[in-house]
Amino acid sequence: MVTEVHSVDTEMVTEVYSVDTEMVTEVHSVDTEVVTEVHSVDTEMVTEVYSVDTEMVTEVHSVDTVIAMYTPQMCTGWIQRWLCIRHRGAQRGYRDGHRCVQCGYGDSYVYATDVYSVDTEMAVYTP
Repeated sequence: MVTEVHSVDTEMVTEVYSVDTEMVTEVHSVDTEVVTEVHSVDTEMVTEVYSVDTEMVTEVHSVDTVIAMYTPQMCTGWIQRWLCIRHRGAQRGYRDGHRCVQCGYGDSYVYATDVYSVDTEMAVYTP
């Protein structure tokens, strides 16, 4: 039993700086299956990351997608940016090809402020 170590090769430790192990509570660089908070990791499932190569993440800043579609039935008008020029006001502008989710009026400007850069199979917006 040790209280504080700097270099160790073991199965379970509580606080380390450099370690080759299977379960740790606080680390700075690790290659594992499940972690809670990391900065750079290659894993299957993480909760909060900044740079990651994975399949399921909850919060990301850069994502690759193929389809980022907007379906009017998923929104009832409470999202301002999906409304038409009459319901939203003239401050954001509009373009052809979309319809207002409240009245069906065309030329509503649809643009997503929630995504920055997305590259995945399907990223549909569901309230």
